[in-house]
Amino acid sequence: MDNNPNNKTHKKASIIHRISSSVLIKKWYDPPPQKKIFFAALLILLFISFLFIDLSLFKIYIFSVWAIIFIDSAILIVFVLPVLYLLNSSNAIDLIKQRKDESDFDESEATKFGLSETDFDAVLIFENDICISQNKTAEIIFGYSDTEAIGKSISQWIVPEDMSRINEDLSGDIPIQYEISVIRKDSSKFQALVQSKMIYYNNRTIKVKSFINITPQKKALNNLKLLESVIDNSHNGIIIAKINPADLSGPTIIYINDAYVKMTGYSKDDIIGNTPRVLQGIKTDKLHLKIIKEAILKYEACDMELLNYKKNGNEFWTYISIFPISNIEGEFTHWVGIKRDITDQKKREVLIHKAMVLAQEKEKIVIGRELHDNVQQLLVASLMSLGMIKNLSEKDQSFLNESKKNIKESATAIRNLSHELTPSGFEDSSLKMVFEKLLNGFNAEKKLFISMNFEDTSDKPLLPELKLNLYRIVQEQVHNIFKHSKASEIKLSVIIEDFKLKMRIYDNGIGFDIKSVKKDGIGLNNIRNRIEMFNGTLIINTSLGKGFEMLIEIPL
Repeated sequence: MDNNPNNKTHKKASIIHRISSSVLIKKWYDPPPQKKIFFAALLILLFISFLFIDLSLFKIYIFSVWAIIFIDSAILIVFVLPVLYLLNSSNAIDLIKQRKDESDFDESEATKFGLSETDFDAVLIFENDICISQNKTAEIIFGYSDTEAIGKSISQWIVPEDMSRINEDLSGDIPIQYEISVIRKDSSKFQALVQSKMIYYNNRTIKVKSFINITPQKKALNNLKLLESVIDNSHNGIIIAKINPADLSGPTIIYINDAYVKMTGYSKDDIIGNTPRVLQGIKTDKLHLKIIKEAILKYEACDMELLNYKKNGNEFWTYISIFPISNIEGEFTHWVGIKRDITDQKKREVLIHKAMVLAQEKEKIVIGRELHDNVQQLLVASLMSLGMIKNLSEKDQSFLNESKKNIKESATAIRNLSHELTPSGFEDSSLKMVFEKLLNGFNAEKKLFISMNFEDTSDKPLLPELKLNLYRIVQEQVHNIFKHSKASEIKLSVIIEDFKLKMRIYDNGIGFDIKSVKKDGIGLNNIRNRIEMFNGTLIINTSLGKGFEMLIEIPL
């Protein structure tokens, strides 16, 4: 059923108009039964009388016609009129029971015709602001029986402060419509949409009013206004986009709040009708975008940190939550996105990461030096002491030789670990030399084919801090390749040009499903944090069976 009261206006106008017009038509084209009987009797008598007259006798023709009229009139006066009088008296008694006065306005007929078609709304009929009829729905909604309602003033149903609306001019054929508060028998109130029509007939003024309970709609409207006020005054950017399954460009934005405008620098005219991609740029993490795309295709909620771009090109970080909205049929129709500016938070995180990395590097240096200067020296001294042992049995000599071998291997492992923790020669060596030394240490047994490409067109040396973090990134990734990828080839390239450092690390291993990447994976998270410390970007390209590619770009 259509619950929108505005959609009923024209139907109500038609029904209320027919209440009045049907009464007028009935009075003009439906004469009283007494008149019907009188004319019928006259016609029958004339017909019978003419059967007994010889019309061929022209000379008595005129006399015969007048005789017939005279005789028939006498019969009507003597026999028919008394009968009609009796009928009229009986009918008058019935009319007195059916009508409240001698007027020609037929309330029962108007009610029967008008109210039967509007019984889904409460309908009351008033004369001189006194109720003369109601329909069944009015009885149910207001709680008054016909006996209680009829004869009551219209003020019985209307709150005092809205009575002025009732007294407005209702002249004209088109019903008017307004909202007022009405009262039930139990004194409870509700908001009603009233449609009112005046009927003028035989010097009487009849008011027909229909009442539609719009309290649920008013509550829903108030809730919508409250929600809209909350959205408009929210500090978070809120976006609503229409789902376009056939449009590969993505959802179409239909609403943004003022906070979104302030956050992005785009006006509502700039954004509405566009797609959310307008905020993406070269440094926006492609991995995160793929995760969001997968969620959108599956109509799943998704939370993500994204680097976006304002209208003026400035970068800003946002934490975005997106979720689909369905209609009453359960069909997803819109996406809602809530964007929170976390730029200041990310800056603080970068400072924290830098402090943590600096502390870790200092700790590694201390541990590396301790291993190199103390532990390794102790192992060397132990090895020299064991070499001074003489005149042992064959069995004891074999045990001694095995012990020397283990000590040598331990010393070598500690030396390598010390070098990993404290890479030497950073100040005096180029980035290429540092990487070559690192990769050769991993590939001492020549299990993989490693190719390196370095192009440095910049005369400006890299900062030691940046060089060390690049070293740690390559160290972490190459370690993952040797441990997990089952690769046979590694490619490492570094290009420095136009005040940017671009690094690519590739292996032809088994790769992995990009959707299986854990957001908080330690290794990948460490790499991302080191890159973000220098305002860099990370792009990962991989899939099952197609290797792994890591692209890094850092402004210099």
